Amino acid sequence: MSSTSTSTDNVVDGQGQTTSPLNHNYPTMLSKEQEQALFAAFEELPNGSDLRDIVTIMLRTGIRRGELEQLRWSDIDHKTGELHVGSRRIPLLNDIVAVFTDRATRVCAEHVIGPHPKAAMAKASRGLQLAANSIGLPRLRFHDFRYTFASRCMAHGMSLAVLCLICGWSFSSLRKIVHQIV
Repeated sequence: MSSTSTSTDNVVDGQGQTTSPLNHNYPTMLSKEQEQALFAAFEELPNGSDLRDIVTIMLRTGIRRGELEQLRWSDIDHKTGELHVGSRRIPLLNDIVAVFTDRATRVCAEHVIGPHPKAAMAKASRGLQLAANSIGLPRLRFHDFRYTFASRCMAHGMSLAVLCLICGWSFSSLRKIVHQIV
C-alpha cells in the first residue's frame, strides 16, 4: 500500500463528529450516528445493497459522483492497494477492498456501478433521497459524502497536502472549504 495509507488508517470511523443538524449553507458532514441511520434505512429499499456499496465507496475514498460513474474494475490496483482515479492514487483500506471484492461477485460489467452507470446512479440518487428523508436528512447529496470523507481525514490529522492529493483539490480550494466550516 502507498505511504499515504497510514495517514488514512482509522480516518473513516467518524470519531469526533457531532450529531448536530445538517447545515445547508456549507457542505454537509455526516456524523457516525447519521451514517449508521442512513445505512439502516438502505436495508428497507429494494436497491439497498447497491446504495450501501455506492455510499460506502464514496465515504471511504472521497471520490466524486462522476468519478464513481466512470470507475472501472481495472482502476482498482490490488497489488498496491490503490484506486486509480485519473492521475490520482487513492489508498484503499481493508473495509473498502472487501466492498469491491463482494461487489465484483454481483456485478458483471466493466464499470464498478454496473453496465449502465448513469442510470444506476440516477436510481441510487432516488434511493438516497428516500432513505435520507426517512431519517430526517431531506437535503442530503452524494457530494456530502466527499465532504464527510475530507472532514474525517482532517479530524484524524491528515495533512492538507495529502488530502488535496487524494481528493484532487488544489490547496487554495481546500483552504476555502476549511474556512467555511471552521
